[in-house]
Amino acid sequence: LTYGLKAINLSKQIKSLEGEGKAALFYALALEQNNKDSALQYFIKSAETLQKIKHPWAGYGFENAVRIFRVKALWPESLEFTIKSLKAFEEANDTAMIAKTLSNIGYTYTKLNNYEKSKRYLQKALKLLPYINDNEIIGLIYGRLAITYDETGVYDSAYYFNTKAIDV
Repeated sequence: LTYGLKAINLSKQIKSLEGEGKAALFYALALEQNNKDSALQYFIKSAETLQKIKHPWAGYGFENAVRIFRVKALWPESLEFTIKSLKAFEEANDTAMIAKTLSNIGYTYTKLNNYEKSKRYLQKALKLLPYINDNEIIGLIYGRLAITYDETGVYDSAYYFNTKAIDV
């Protein structure tokens, strides 16, 4: 952890936003297990720093912050930072992560009991499936659609997407 802070400070001294953002991301990952609150702050700092230079890793800082918000069941904050993550992945033109992030937005809306918005975002993610080759993301999207349809009582669709998730 000491070296992580040194890397952040050295990057600041040499005015390297990329170095500072990456160092903050790795430092946050090291902190996360024992100090989620501090890790959260460094994930956000990393993402905001990398976003200034339109670095493709910016979305990962936001995505990691979202993970902590979810653990704390802070759904409005989770939604806010998932949308920031989506913007960063769109800027990086990362189709797989765009699909995953759209799925994360849909999941968050499910947790907020806004099933129509959930379905809307999950359907957007579904439309990107032909362009990605990541079975974990594909299964995640199908599984989340199954949950959303189950929550709204549309059991035939829930069954269909559950079966698709299992088959991936």
